[in-house]
Amino acid sequence: MLDLLLNKRIQQRPTYTRVSQYVTAKIRHGMTWVPPQTPVVHGDGLYEFFGHREMVQKPASIVTVLSWQKDTPPTYEIDIGAAQGVEVGAIYAVYSACPRASLRGQGENETAFLARICITEKRMFRSTGKLLEGNATGIKKGDFAVIEAWALPPPTPIVRLLPAARSPDVRAELERALKGTLLLNLPNQDPVNCKFTVSVSKADIEIRNGRNIRLNRIPKIAADDPERSNKAAHILEHLARFHSTL
Repeated sequence: MLDLLLNKRIQQRPTYTRVSQYVTAKIRHGMTWVPPQTPVVHGDGLYEFFGHREMVQKPASIVTVLSWQKDTPPTYEIDIGAAQGVEVGAIYAVYSACPRASLRGQGENETAFLARICITEKRMFRSTGKLLEGNATGIKKGDFAVIEAWALPPPTPIVRLLPAARSPDVRAELERALKGTLLLNLPNQDPVNCKFTVSVSKADIEIRNGRNIRLNRIPKIAADDPERSNKAAHILEHLARFHSTL
């Protein structure tokens, strides 16, 4: 932590989140002889460390160099995976975790751009990528990757409403709630094959699987709830995101 804070080339103090990420990376990659540890930094993650100014930053993930040989393209690992919505083909920009002598031409900024990485393989909580643009030797363990371009998930799960004929108002509400999402598809006609079924009755709204079997641990929504459609859409969106990771 002191290495980061005492670096005179930093133009502004890092945020609490950046300090925590930096220390985590150092522990993970520099102290392999001790059990894995997760530091706890008390303070608002959006504010500068020991300061009062709020700093807007994009969510960043830590990069690890998996392999780098002269005759083969380098590969990298990012500590974010399918559980966070990563798909093969997504592009991440890599920024330095701290200033380096080679970055002085970029204003000695701790977040100087280094390279771009394209995701080639995803796992539940980790992803592997290849260099798309930039200098391979400039990326070090503990640098940060920020999403630049999302890769769309596989074909969107189809949602079926039952019984749609007796609940036109609920269907219209759900269509409005689901409009604009990339994870769900609510066709105009009842589909033959679907991933999720929304069963509507006078008492409640129930979300089931494509075979019309109730999903475990998914709560029912009261039919008279003014936020019924938004709640159903929210649950369906999370289910669709989880489905895309399987």
